[in-house]
Amino acid sequence: PLAIAGLIVVFSAWTFGVWSERIRRARLAVVALHAQLTQASGSGHAALRQAQTQTQDNTLRFLLRETEAGLIDLPHVSQGIQSTSFRPHAEVWTVHSVMGARVNLALFETMPNLLIGFGLMCTFIFLALALAQAGVALQALDTTTHQQDQALQSLIATAGAKFITSIAGLMSSLLW
Repeated sequence: PLAIAGLIVVFSAWTFGVWSERIRRARLAVVALHAQLTQASGSGHAALRQAQTQTQDNTLRFLLRETEAGLIDLPHVSQGIQSTSFRPHAEVWTVHSVMGARVNLALFETMPNLLIGFGLMCTFIFLALALAQAGVALQALDTTTHQQDQALQSLIATAGAKFITSIAGLMSSLLW
């Protein structure tokens, strides 16, 4: 149980670290793209094309192409031609679309529940095994009262240690 509890904690910490780093890198890429687009001059099409050539991120390039495909040029009386979009940018630039293949966000959001569930499952498996062993020891025909007392004491002593996997799952979930 202690090894499994340690595995739960190490796995959750490692997974969270890897996925958080991917999310951080995506955020930095979006911030850099925002800075490029803010400094761009000219039409919307030109700014988006320039940003497509400057960004190294394939997901962001795809989203820039999607945004550019939704732009149309309309004549404006005082400013000449002005680009506008009939599709709101919030539909294209969602967290799920920006994260793309970097992180499975549904799994990232569900991970605390999975950690709790796995910890509880391990606890019940270990308790079931301990109860089965104690039952076998208590039903043996040649056991004395002293041996039965020892079997019960062993069951009680080991049952408390089995809950460590539940505690590890709960703690990992809370830290996540």
